[in-house]
Amino acid sequence: MTFFSTKTPTGQPASLGNEWCDVLEVAASHGITDPEETQRLRGDYLVSNVDAAGLESRVFRLLADGPAATKALDAISPFFAPGDVIELRALSVSGTGPASVCGRLDDPAERQALETFIRGHIGQRNLYVGINPRRADMAGTARSASAPDVTQRRAVVLDLDFKDAPAADRGWKNTVDTIRTELDPGLVVQTGNGVHVWLEVEPTSGADLDASRVAIKDAMDRIGSDDMSDLPRIIRLPYTVNLPNSGKRQRGAEVRLAVPDSTVHPASTSASVTVPRVTDLCRTLEGIAQRLGLPGRQGAGTSSAASVAGGKTGWPAPSADILRMALEELPNTLGGRFDNRGDWVNMAHAIKGAAVAAGIEAEGREAFIQWSQQWGGDPDEPERVWDSIGQPHSGWGTVMRTLERENPAGAQKVKEAELRAAFGVQAAQNVAALSAVPIQPVLALAPAQIPPREWLYGRVYIRGFISALVAPGGSGKSALTMVEAVAMATGRELLSGEKVANRPLTVWYHNGEDSVDEQNRRLLAVMLQHKVSQADLGGRLILTSGHDVPIKLGQMGRNGPETTPATADWIVGEAKRLGVDVLILDPMGAVHTLPENSNEAMNLLAAELRQIAKRANIAIGLVHHTSKAAAMDMDAAGAGASRGASAITDAARSVRQIVRMTPAEAGRFGVQPGDRRDFMRVENGKANLTRAEDARWIRIVSVNLGNGTPDYPSGDSVQTCERWTPPTSQTGTAADLARVQDALLASPRPPRADQRSPEWVGWRVARVMGLDMGSPTTSAADRTPAQAAVLARVRAMVDEWVRIGALEVRTELDTDSRKKRPFVYAGTPAVVLDADPADSPSERDAAENVE
Repeated sequence: MTFFSTKTPTGQPASLGNEWCDVLEVAASHGITDPEETQRLRGDYLVSNVDAAGLESRVFRLLADGPAATKALDAISPFFAPGDVIELRALSVSGTGPASVCGRLDDPAERQALETFIRGHIGQRNLYVGINPRRADMAGTARSASAPDVTQRRAVVLDLDFKDAPAADRGWKNTVDTIRTELDPGLVVQTGNGVHVWLEVEPTSGADLDASRVAIKDAMDRIGSDDMSDLPRIIRLPYTVNLPNSGKRQRGAEVRLAVPDSTVHPASTSASVTVPRVTDLCRTLEGIAQRLGLPGRQGAGTSSAASVAGGKTGWPAPSADILRMALEELPNTLGGRFDNRGDWVNMAHAIKGAAVAAGIEAEGREAFIQWSQQWGGDPDEPERVWDSIGQPHSGWGTVMRTLERENPAGAQKVKEAELRAAFGVQAAQNVAALSAVPIQPVLALAPAQIPPREWLYGRVYIRGFISALVAPGGSGKSALTMVEAVAMATGRELLSGEKVANRPLTVWYHNGEDSVDEQNRRLLAVMLQHKVSQADLGGRLILTSGHDVPIKLGQMGRNGPETTPATADWIVGEAKRLGVDVLILDPMGAVHTLPENSNEAMNLLAAELRQIAKRANIAIGLVHHTSKAAAMDMDAAGAGASRGASAITDAARSVRQIVRMTPAEAGRFGVQPGDRRDFMRVENGKANLTRAEDARWIRIVSVNLGNGTPDYPSGDSVQTCERWTPPTSQTGTAADLARVQDALLASPRPPRADQRSPEWVGWRVARVMGLDMGSPTTSAADRTPAQAAVLARVRAMVDEWVRIGALEVRTELDTDSRKKRPFVYAGTPAVVLDADPADSPSERDAAENVE
């Protein structure tokens, strides 16, 4: 680990220019400025070709033009989940007003705005990033966050200032090395004034978010870090310049570049990697401080909870018996920790908080008095202290953290007792739930007593059940889903073969990623392509966006996966109020923050969705991404194509996949290679995959919305989709086959079976049937789409007639080349009925009108 000195270049007097030279050298060593340009600029300064002010100005430009902004966002990105809104803030050393920008790292336009903000301020202002994600509606704004704007905690950052380093560890090296060994930080940043240590934690939200502040502040006090526990707290952005203010200048601080330690492994974003809970992380930090003998900050050991104005009471004790057990295991004798009255009073706050929250204040009071009397002293003092505490702000968490420090073995005994008690409570609840409905034999049933399944759209959406559409990114799944939503809302069959229920349906389509404007563009494309009017929709289509309605059904809590409070109730209430029949959630990953690789988490989410479908009496459609491996071969993946654990697809009644047309299929269907990605088939992964020719094919088409303006005269062209029928499904009739067989019997030389040959039998078929597919010398690039479609049709007819024996392939000696080649002869004669409707010229021509 490198700890940078604050010395000026060798042999040079201290000056601001020398400090900027130092910044340049560090920047070049970390790949954010060009080494040659760095040396040239440093040389210009040393030989007085440029003064300090000129040097500073040119450094600004070098940093702004280089990759510092990109590297800064890359460094912090592992600590934020997709969709998280981060805040960057620029502060002037002179104290003038701050500037902020908020945006998402995974949104290209918003990330670009974040990079532009960094480039505009780097070197001129101090740049910071909010440690915790901001609310979704702050994306794209220039607001500075306050506590209510913070939605989750995913990281804890220690700010170890060199001025606060203990005498035994002046540069914090031993402390940071120990933290690296025990907690594996994802990012360590040398700021010039100290060290920032980024530690990943299990996501914390809701009531636990506020509660976590107490534990974090206590741990930071104990180890000697600045207090970084406040929810909207900001920390210096890596790869940016640390500009000291006048106060820091007086203490000897200089301009420095904040850079990450390259020996630290980046934080993991894999759902399979276990990260600690906040409470466990804090216990580990306090244990490190104790083992290293760190003195902590002034006042460390005094619980910060009491200073939280208006804060909530701490966590409840599991029971009176377990609270008494914890105090029996917590040493309280002369010469111990609680000789310090402040520590003893803090413990009184924690015990009372745990007892009050659990509704066992009287039992807690008695246990505290008995525990306190072990120490001796005035026997009435414990009662006076207990009764003087009006509003305790700490609780069971503080009790257990203290016990963990003082008696780890005792803490383990208490945890085991807590687990046994929790198991007993859960067991009683389970028995009560299982016994709620009496079990009895099946009574006689009549068909009329069993309601039929309510299929609302094809064999896809069914009332009371979940269905899923799985596809790789950019495959057209949102375009297809919008067409289906419009079909259901209008009651019209927009994609042939997909029957809608016997009445128009009310559809709620929630897109967690796209704005309502983008959804409206997609809707208008469907309406133009399929000739749907606003009257046809009849007010039955509801579009919402995650930008405005941040639906989150699941999250990671202190004890693992959990549903978000009241969200399901709100959805059910709105669905009933609006008379919704179908709810579409696109994509599924935008409506939860659970680890998708965890079957436990996905089972929880699936159960919540099933309950919503049942309570609201609606069908729920999920749009979901595939795994990277499945996206490479959707045919082989089947229902297992979906990203993450299998619990969601297991819970779905119908699981469809979108499979792009393969090059082989394009050749068989006569589709030009450049157009192939516009065609895809929709398969049901819970049924055996059908042959490509029998699948439901759709084609992506681009529709101009006609919304041009003087500045953007072309307007928007938006993708939608329509049903497409492969030409291979239109085979020849018996009369066609008879004419072809007659032509073969009358020919002095049989045609070839190899379609590469100019004597291929297909050319004979086309001539007999009067079909235009170009000539044997026409290249694929020169063949028109209509000719390509006819070629595909002829190829299919030949293959089918060979398969049924109507044409016969024989390998014989070619008298011209003296080589054996496969030739085609007439096989089993065709049976022509008197009424062959396709035998008339008009109907035959219509049959040839393929796409």
